Amino acid sequence: DILIDGLQPIPFEYKESFNNMRTPYPYYSIELYKYQYSGGAHGYNELSYINLNQETNQLILLKDLFKPNVNYIGISNELINQEIAQRRMSGEFFYSGSEGFQTIKEKQLFFINENGEIVIVFNEYEIAPYASGPIYIKLSKNKLQDYLK
Repeated sequence: DILIDGLQPIPFEYKESFNNMRTPYPYYSIELYKYQYSGGAHGYNELSYINLNQETNQLILLKDLFKPNVNYIGISNELINQEIAQRRMSGEFFYSGSEGFQTIKEKQLFFINENGEIVIVFNEYEIAPYASGPIYIKLSKNKLQDYLK
């Protein structure tokens, strides 16, 4: 359609890569990165994660790190809201109201960092503008110790 309309084609760009994260045993986290540009002001970046338990060879969801019957969503939401409030006071911009952070998803993006901390990840535009890049929020091990397996 672009050529039929006599317009110059826009170069399309697509890249994928991965990164093996440094995680303590028995966890293993892989970061998947995708970038796509198909016109407009800028391309779009997207992160996703695969988290594994090397002892069981099973994929790990966030809920799998918590003891049974723990309201991991409520606890995580509270810690994330506290972190967002602190970061706002230091000048970071986050969306507010219905566009801002509401709750984590059942299949929330996260990885386990080298210190064994859970790091919640939000892609661009999820809770902050593109210019903020992806948002990483560490959930304090100290605040979670009573709830984790």
